[in-house]
Amino acid sequence: MAIGGVGGGSSSPSIGGGGGGVSSSGSSSSSAPSSSGGSDSAISAPKDSVKVSEGEGPAGSTPNFANSLGGKPVAEKPDAELQDAGLSGGGGAGGDRPINSQLGTPGEWSKPDDKGTSTRPVPATDGKGDFTEVKPVDGSTYLTRETKDEKGRSQTESISGDRHTVIPTNPAQDAQLTPEGKLSYIDAAGKPAEIKTHGSENLNQTQMDNLRNGIEKLPPAMQGVAKSLYFDKDLGYADSANRPSPRANVAGLASPDQGAIGFRADSLNNADQARDLVAHEYSHLFDSANGNVSSQAPWGNADSVSSYGRTNNREDFAETGANVVGDLDRYRNMTAEQWAAEPQAAKKQQFLSLLGY
Repeated sequence: MAIGGVGGGSSSPSIGGGGGGVSSSGSSSSSAPSSSGGSDSAISAPKDSVKVSEGEGPAGSTPNFANSLGGKPVAEKPDAELQDAGLSGGGGAGGDRPINSQLGTPGEWSKPDDKGTSTRPVPATDGKGDFTEVKPVDGSTYLTRETKDEKGRSQTESISGDRHTVIPTNPAQDAQLTPEGKLSYIDAAGKPAEIKTHGSENLNQTQMDNLRNGIEKLPPAMQGVAKSLYFDKDLGYADSANRPSPRANVAGLASPDQGAIGFRADSLNNADQARDLVAHEYSHLFDSANGNVSSQAPWGNADSVSSYGRTNNREDFAETGANVVGDLDRYRNMTAEQWAAEPQAAKKQQFLSLLGY
């Protein structure tokens, strides 16, 4: 999943598992009707959004990250586990009321800044602080605010239409507080390689092996885009702003500005899903390494290889990347006739070209 920053770097988190599942960088999600969220203008999806597992409820969006992140969600939590959610369900100041019912009348829009972005305050009645509604130059809008988790770490809460996301504001920075280590693997050239890690104590041996296998399956052009990996048991969640459940846990976060990728530990339990999640998150960094090619055509149009890929251009690119990497030999050897019948052929061919094939 990728997350765009307001007045800062861009971010890309992932939610969920592989195979189009949640995690950003996590990366396919269902979409819900847009809602004004108490504002007099409809809130459309920002450039970066959180990915949710297929069939597990709406994805969320998390702009306003200090650094680039990418992410995907995994299995939803049952209602019994939603007690910490003040706005989005179960307990807390918000009780079971949907978040949009707790938004007041917005204030006046500010004058556009040098990038053409305007903002205005939107009060909230849950006691966690007011939101800021952001309107970039393209006219889309979303709500965002910073809160604290139970450990006192800063987290960014955002609403775009019906999508509600809560994700660590600086997860890569938070990860540096945990012990540093190294993950060894065999690169595409058959040579020993390693990458810096933080939080390895949060992974068991199976999860670490699945992660290593996912990295070793990456094409040569992608293996070196990440400079560090970090692991946590909780990377935030995505749910609906209009109902308390279901909820999807963020499975991965990609930070192109820092060359960092975060993984939720249990998103690496399954080898196939871990391989897809790794390819999705690495694709976000690969996108950045190629000059954010996803900002140009054909990325981000009305169709994609998955429903989550339709979230925005960055998720389209990352989902396509996971798809291509997952079946690389077939795509590399397809005939012109086969390509003519292949869905999303132009995007897959461009991704292959970026890989050097």
